[in-house]
Amino acid sequence: MPRDLATRLCRDGAELWNMYGPTETTIWSAVKRVDPDGPITIGDPIMATALLILDPNDMPVLPGMTGELNIAGTGLAEGYLNRPDLTEAAFREIDVGGTTLRAYRTGDQARFLANGEIEVLGRLDGQIKLRGFRIELGEIETALRGHADVAQAAVALRQHDNNDPFLAAFVVLEEGAVFDAAGISSHVAGLLPDYMVPNRVMQVDTLPRTVGGKLDRKALPEMVGSVVARTDPVAPSKPRTDTEKMICAIWIDVLGRDDFGPDDQIYTLGIDSLKLFRIAARMLAEGLELEVKHIFAHPSVAELAAFYDERRKSDSTSGDDTSKNKRLSLSAYRQGAGRGNRHVT
Repeated sequence: MPRDLATRLCRDGAELWNMYGPTETTIWSAVKRVDPDGPITIGDPIMATALLILDPNDMPVLPGMTGELNIAGTGLAEGYLNRPDLTEAAFREIDVGGTTLRAYRTGDQARFLANGEIEVLGRLDGQIKLRGFRIELGEIETALRGHADVAQAAVALRQHDNNDPFLAAFVVLEEGAVFDAAGISSHVAGLLPDYMVPNRVMQVDTLPRTVGGKLDRKALPEMVGSVVARTDPVAPSKPRTDTEKMICAIWIDVLGRDDFGPDDQIYTLGIDSLKLFRIAARMLAEGLELEVKHIFAHPSVAELAAFYDERRKSDSTSGDDTSKNKRLSLSAYRQGAGRGNRHVT
């Protein structure tokens, strides 16, 4: 159960119970009354049910350590209809203290708390490592669903050709909502660290599901081709002013790609912090007196060029000499990134 949902329901005065169980165990396996101020757990197993948290070798883990949640007991289904391959992978016999049990592998990552209750931490396939950061995709998906226009969300790691991998979000909108990628990205950026903000948000009609009804995260990358074609039907616009042309040329050279236009924003382009610093350094070397903080404040080529042109016009009118600001230290870049780098990863 998402923490935000539990908090909202408890705030309304409801007595909330968390009942856990996949379809394969027909259907509830554990139950717990939700404590508004405590961790959300699935509590204790129901009658004739056993909950096991096992490591990859099917050995029980110690309290506090994570493993895969397995369920045994009389509620287990016989298997998947006409799918012996899936049945063999999900249902198997394990030895527990000398006793053989038939158990179902839930695919959920969990741990025992000190009080003996079980906390489910998310799907095993929902954790990735990107640029040295360990990321729970479910946490990003929760933030996405917190946007008023988003009904469902999924996140996957993507990579174009030989470029760096980046996060892509797939969203199903609420009925009647208008797709606003920038608005959704900004919403997530206000909730999560910069390295967890998706670089691209794409609208889809539905999310892929397994035969058990769970999100099929492995199928998300397969959707990329059709999604890109559907959400990017128009070629990017061309730079319109000399300053836009100059900045755009620098971005194309640093990023190694030209499939964007002056109106595309940085958090849709997969720009990491290192490339951001290189862009700022290149603009400075080309005589453009712009810092990293200016890129965050004006996150597209068009906005950045308009800001620069307006500032130059103002400086020339007032007679200010800004040439003394051309040499910026790396510390200045770091200060700019520290204040505003929530929009890139």
